[in-house]
Amino acid sequence: MIISGQTHIPYIKKIQNTILITPGSVGQPRNGDNRTCFAIYNEKTHTAEIIHLEYDFSEIVKETREELSEYRAYRLIKGK
Repeated sequence: MIISGQTHIPYIKKIQNTILITPGSVGQPRNGDNRTCFAIYNEKTHTAEIIHLEYDFSEIVKETREELSEYRAYRLIKGK
């Protein structure tokens, strides 16, 4: 199993005998889905699942606009 972070694009792939898990992003998503995202791996069944949850990101968007940029705030809203 390989688990990778900081890609902002969630996916699970099986390549031969290896499971590649990229759990996504809590913020700054790049997959068009603005919900928070994470992965759960079940070591008994050797399966993984990507979970998306709604959250109120309005305060984060406001702070991002003020401290970083409008572009990064847009990414939080649109998920791109």
